[in-house]
Amino acid sequence: MSEVNDRARWVLDEYNSTFDTNRPGLKDLYKLDSTLIFESSQAEGTEDIVEKLVGLPLSDRKIDTADMLPAGVDHVVAVMTGTVKIDDQRQPTSFAQTLILARGYDDDYYVVRDIFKLIH
Repeated sequence: MSEVNDRARWVLDEYNSTFDTNRPGLKDLYKLDSTLIFESSQAEGTEDIVEKLVGLPLSDRKIDTADMLPAGVDHVVAVMTGTVKIDDQRQPTSFAQTLILARGYDDDYYVVRDIFKLIH
């Protein structure tokens, strides 16, 4: 289980650093069968998801917690909570994000499901 957690942790770390610095680079973490629900708006497949994420306003995110749990042989569920400041927002807004990571053909994990929700 440690190897699974290490690989999943790498995906989360890569996702978070790429989201903050180079959103188009997130294409490497999604595949054609990936689905994103961002504030009730759905995008499917790598291109639609990256287009959605790149089109979001600039943000300053802080991850407070990140928990992972294996889900069967080839999946990991990851839940992150934190705060985000969007554009010039003075006070941060809390958020929750759930990622389901799947092991791909190359044995690396990718984001197969991604649900992001602001908590007002």
